Amino acid sequence: GAPGGTLRTPPVAISGSAMTVNADVGGELRVRLLDASGKPLEGLDLADCEPLKGDSLAHPLRWKKPLGAVGTAPVRIEFVMTDARLYAVDVVP
Repeated sequence: GAPGGTLRTPPVAISGSAMTVNADVGGELRVRLLDASGKPLEGLDLADCEPLKGDSLAHPLRWKKPLGAVGTAPVRIEFVMTDARLYAVDVVP
């Protein structure tokens, strides 16, 4: 809702070059990637993520670093949003 919220996944393996989200964002949605212990990854933190707004089945996520920089190590995905509904996330090979 309007006050906002955060959703963090358990550690997951990501092997892809891009990520999209299906979301209806009235306010703002940003995503950051964390290592398995919860520490933000350099270049993939909230400040590095272009904010998402609007309604789309496939909002592209963009950070200062490419998603491929994550490698094969498990990561946690953290969604920080205000006035938004998150429906799905997809990793594009």
